[in-house]
Amino acid sequence: MSPSGGERLSRHGDFVSASEPIRVLHVDDDSQLVELAATFLERETDRFSVTTETSVDAGLDTLSTEDIDCIVSDYDMPETSGLEFLDTVRDSHPNLPFILFTGKGSEEIASEAISAGVTEYFQKETGTDQYTVLTNRIEHAVGKRRAEQEVYRGFQAMESADEGIGILGRDGTYQYVNRAYAEIYDHDPNELLGSHWKTLYPDDEAIRFDEEILPLLEETGSWSGRSVGLTKHDERIPESLTLTQMVDGGHVCVVRELSSEPDREHVPPLDPQVLISAFDELEELFYVFDPDLRCVRWNDHLENVTGQSSDEIEFSTPSELFDGEAQPRVQRLFEDVAARRIPVTLETSLGTGNGTDSYELSAVPVESGGDLRAVVGVGRSCPSGSERTSRSLDEGPTPLPTDRATDEQLDLLASVLAHDLQGPISVARGRLELAREIGGDEQFDQVEHALERAEELIDDVTGLLRGRRLAGDETPIEFRDVVEDLEATLGLSRLSVSVDRSTVVRADYFALKRLLENLFSNAVEHGGPDTAVVVGTLSDGFYVSDDGPGIPDDADDDVFEPGYSTKESGTGFGLASVDQIVRAHDWEIDVTRSELGGARFEVTGVSCECPD
Repeated sequence: MSPSGGERLSRHGDFVSASEPIRVLHVDDDSQLVELAATFLERETDRFSVTTETSVDAGLDTLSTEDIDCIVSDYDMPETSGLEFLDTVRDSHPNLPFILFTGKGSEEIASEAISAGVTEYFQKETGTDQYTVLTNRIEHAVGKRRAEQEVYRGFQAMESADEGIGILGRDGTYQYVNRAYAEIYDHDPNELLGSHWKTLYPDDEAIRFDEEILPLLEETGSWSGRSVGLTKHDERIPESLTLTQMVDGGHVCVVRELSSEPDREHVPPLDPQVLISAFDELEELFYVFDPDLRCVRWNDHLENVTGQSSDEIEFSTPSELFDGEAQPRVQRLFEDVAARRIPVTLETSLGTGNGTDSYELSAVPVESGGDLRAVVGVGRSCPSGSERTSRSLDEGPTPLPTDRATDEQLDLLASVLAHDLQGPISVARGRLELAREIGGDEQFDQVEHALERAEELIDDVTGLLRGRRLAGDETPIEFRDVVEDLEATLGLSRLSVSVDRSTVVRADYFALKRLLENLFSNAVEHGGPDTAVVVGTLSDGFYVSDDGPGIPDDADDDVFEPGYSTKESGTGFGLASVDQIVRAHDWEIDVTRSELGGARFEVTGVSCECPD
């Protein structure tokens, strides 16, 4: 295979990046020859920038003021020889490539030059082909030096890393460990070099690695998980471990010490009576139906609210248990949950011992091995006078990304949560890095703000899991305040806000904030940091538009699907999260092309109080 047009292959087989210039200092007392050499070297490749000097003193002055990648020097010059020049250069630049390019060629001079530490020794010839060879020699010397610098930087990065980093050979012995790695196990790095990895793990963990983890590592190329190491004092150390296979058969280990080790072997099984007692303490209705939709578990509060005895509740159907005007639809709801395996929630009138009250009922399928094991749920009393609008059963059940029982549903919730938390955590990390470089209370204020945002998200999702809702109570919110808060958090450079200060919308504050954050982040993610974003209000909602690449014409129906993204690195969950929040408020969202040429998202059905 021949090298591409963007690379040059030297006579030594080394590739030198075509994008990086090479700065050459050529010193020779023959002014005509040195200028000619510079001309031909720069004709050989436009990467070369050649500075010429006709004396060693002038060359040293240039070296002290300019960044030089390679020196080319004559051997025989007045007052100072090329080797004396080399000796002076090595005092300040011990590893700078130095090529001796001389007309006096002899075995004695060559031996002396090599002993003195020149990078290359090259004898001048009469033809111009010599400059092609000299070009290759310079490229090779500079490429090798830059590669060594990269290796050194990588080594320095590993040495200074907070994580423990170790490299194992094919035989399982340590070829390299940084100090952080050795200190986790109370060793000095030199003590571990050449030792087998099993010396750092208890016997039971070593067996688990041999039988489970290493075969998986060989098959997939990487593995991450929790493990338990062993110090040289035989103390067990809980750790988070990432392994990556290398092409030579060894692997790289990255390890972090954890604060505690889960003692799975000594955790007693939870007494079912403890769970029953806990459910009885709930102030919500709790119920479990078997796959045939017969009630098999419930708490005391369900008996108290419905006025039914345990004998009446046992094996009752949903329509028999939940007496009220929506009996047939409640039964149909639970049957739909069992058939479609999706969680739903609704508000309905429920017959109680004191008459009829409004309750929010949830139903969540529990599966195991692909089989339906149960339908569980919680009933919560709706406050009197609540303005929350329930979705009727005639509109179909509303899927919620909440307490899912199947692995697929749990993965979806985890992915959405991880996406939403990624923003504030990235801001915090970036601000901390900036603070380390330049200091200043302002950076720490931004870190605190980002962490508060992460805490809000955690609280929001905690409420979601407990209440089976993606949005909580709707309250009057000054829309512009939410936008300005996000502008400070996300650092948007081109945000235009067409919202009057007195505009008020009814929404769950934290859910609305997360919705807008995802729309803003979506614009920047696809259009870049200089993307113009405009947010404004409509008569029954609001819009967010940008001047980015927009949405593909054939993708309008797909953009809100979990996992859909037009970027290879995109998660595809930002707009899915937006859609879930919109539906939780009983709003609607549409995407069109904006007046700026990008995407325009319109959220309607919102209760707004806008100034005339």
